[in-house]
Amino acid sequence: INAEYGGCKTEDEAHGWVKFSTKEKNLLAWQKKSSTSSVACVKAVGEIPFSAKKLSKLIWEQSFEDRKKYDEDLMEDKVIEVIDDFTQIRYLASKAPTFITDRDFCVLRCFHKQDNCYYTFSASVEHPDAPEKKGFVRGKMVISGLCYEPSTTNPKHCLVTNVAQIDPAGNIPGWVVNLNCNKIVQRIPALVKLITDVAK
Repeated sequence: INAEYGGCKTEDEAHGWVKFSTKEKNLLAWQKKSSTSSVACVKAVGEIPFSAKKLSKLIWEQSFEDRKKYDEDLMEDKVIEVIDDFTQIRYLASKAPTFITDRDFCVLRCFHKQDNCYYTFSASVEHPDAPEKKGFVRGKMVISGLCYEPSTTNPKHCLVTNVAQIDPAGNIPGWVVNLNCNKIVQRIPALVKLITDVAK
C-alpha cells in the first residue's frame, strides 16, 4: 500500500496527473487514469490549521460518530480485527444514491510515520469475519490515503494530501464514477470543519 501511495506523490502530467478545477478555494486537485481499472485515481491537496501530528492522531482515533459529521453517506464503520497499534481490518458500509444498491468494503487500514510526515491509508482485503452481505455490493478500495506533512510557512498548520481510487463495482460505469471525483476533493474542507468543531 505504501508503494502505491508513494507513486501518487508526484503531480506532473508526465506521470499521468491532470489538474482539474474545484469550487473550493485554496485547494488543488488532480485526476489520473488507471491502467488496471476504469475508475480514475483522484488527489487533492490543501492546508489545514492543525499540526500534522495532532491531525493524523485525531483521524486515526476518530469514532464512527465523528466520521458521520463529514461523511453523511457512512452507514457503518467497525473494527473487525486489530493486528497491532498501527494496523486494523475494518468493515465499512456506505449509502448509495437513489436506485443504486448500497456499497460495503472490507479494508486493511494502516498508520505510518516517515520523517516528518504521517500517513493513514487503506486498501481492500478479504477477511472471514467480513463476508459479503445481502443488500450490498462489495466495492474495491484500490487505495485511500491521507498524508499529513508540516506546512513550510506555518509550523502550526499542515499540508494534507488526500489520494483515493475507489471502485464501487457492480454495474456503474467507470466514467459515471469519475464524474463524482469532487466528493473526494470535499474531504479536505470537511476535515477543516471537523477541526473547527474540536477546537470549540
